Amino acid sequence: MRGQYHVMVQNKRLRYEFDIKRYITIIRGDSATGKTTLYDYIVGVLR
Repeated sequence: MRGQYHVMVQNKRLRYEFDIKRYITIIRGDSATGKTTLYDYIVGVLR
């Protein structure tokens, strides 16, 4: 992925909104903070 992309993923409980501005983006965070859930939502939107 190159360039800049604005990503917004939400459901009834959560909303994630952020910009990706790189060739590679790394999502970091503590255990059980929703990284895998965020990834699953993004993949679902792109399908």
